[in-house]
Amino acid sequence: GLSLFLGERFHALRGILNKIKRSMQAGDQFSESLAGLTQTDVSSVCQFCTRLHAIAFLEQYKYFRSPQYLIRAKATTLPAAQAFFGGQWLERFTLQKLTDAHTTSQVEFGGPIRFSYLINPQIILPNGDDFELDIISVVNGRAFWIEAKSGDYQQHVRKYSKLAQLMGLDKDHAIMMLADISTDRCAALSSLFNMTVVSLDTFSPHVQRVIDADAKQIAEKALLSE
Repeated sequence: GLSLFLGERFHALRGILNKIKRSMQAGDQFSESLAGLTQTDVSSVCQFCTRLHAIAFLEQYKYFRSPQYLIRAKATTLPAAQAFFGGQWLERFTLQKLTDAHTTSQVEFGGPIRFSYLINPQIILPNGDDFELDIISVVNGRAFWIEAKSGDYQQHVRKYSKLAQLMGLDKDHAIMMLADISTDRCAALSSLFNMTVVSLDTFSPHVQRVIDADAKQIAEKALLSE
């Protein structure tokens, strides 16, 4: 869907996404120059805007080809669009990639691997405070907690790291997914906190490795107990 399209082409769509988010606040018109982009990236941006226009997340959209290479558009202020661009797209992208990793692992291990998830579950912390998680998933009896952030993360990471310890989750199973971050920054943050910090590109390889390792460990235990 649209969330997967945005996540897999984020680097090409980052500029137009930021313009849309700013435009949504007041419903203003905006323009975005595509001059200098590769043909592939131009195609991605135009496809994205066409799909947004089709579902009325863009009230107006027109692309002026060569020599202008310019988009003129107007974003809607509809709550559904606000929620989508405010971070819902990243949660959906994350869940789809997690589901894909589970499916791949089932094929590799040749048998059913149990899989369940909750989106935005509310929990009560030991101090009595309410807290809303982004995604909790249980794959073959092992719990994953994933927080997906499309904006500022600095004020959250220390709190999340402590919460992961309270929940009894090791680093592999407590994950912060950040939309706009370099691989080097991911590694630096992961080394400082009790969470694995991943980007759009590194999330899938990480969860695939962990799900496969968990499945292998469970299979080996079952063999030993026979």
